[in-house]
Amino acid sequence: MSDGPHRSLPRRPKWRQLAERADKTAFDIDEVCEAVGPALKDDWKEEKCDELMRAVQSFVGTDRQASIFDSEKVAGLETLRREMVGGYPLRRMVIDHIIRELSRGGFGPDAVCEGTANALKAQTGKGRYQIEEHYARESTAWRAANVGYRLDNVMSQYNFNALARELTGQSPVVTPARPVRHQGLDDGVAL
Repeated sequence: MSDGPHRSLPRRPKWRQLAERADKTAFDIDEVCEAVGPALKDDWKEEKCDELMRAVQSFVGTDRQASIFDSEKVAGLETLRREMVGGYPLRRMVIDHIIRELSRGGFGPDAVCEGTANALKAQTGKGRYQIEEHYARESTAWRAANVGYRLDNVMSQYNFNALARELTGQSPVVTPARPVRHQGLDDGVAL
């Protein structure tokens, strides 16, 4: 017997930890939210998105004011997409969302941050559906629906903009405190 469907989830270990927390009701929604950032940062690191972000920021610039050259920036990002995103689905999502933000009238670092936040949210949604589908195959329908429901709650509460600012270098990196280890009976789930 396995320890749970999260063990055989075909995702990286941080996503398995997120799935485990979403599955176990001993973790409240805030504790499940704590696992989202590391999972997304792991994807970001694995796909070398920092390299992409440096290239994007060189095209977009740091000016927060609208520019008459925005169409040229979008064309440059289109070229960048063809050159840098092959085989990297998160990179493609990031650049697509940034282009979308620039096309809507966003500019500078704000468009980069907003596009990155939307891409991270889409990546989480993709992971959420993969986790729920895996649980539906490997466990019961009720358990899969419960995991999906909890992950929906997490997605509605998680601050993707703060993570995007951190990953794009617009705010300092904050190292999260280690999770509190519950050791006694009085340290159980908050009521």
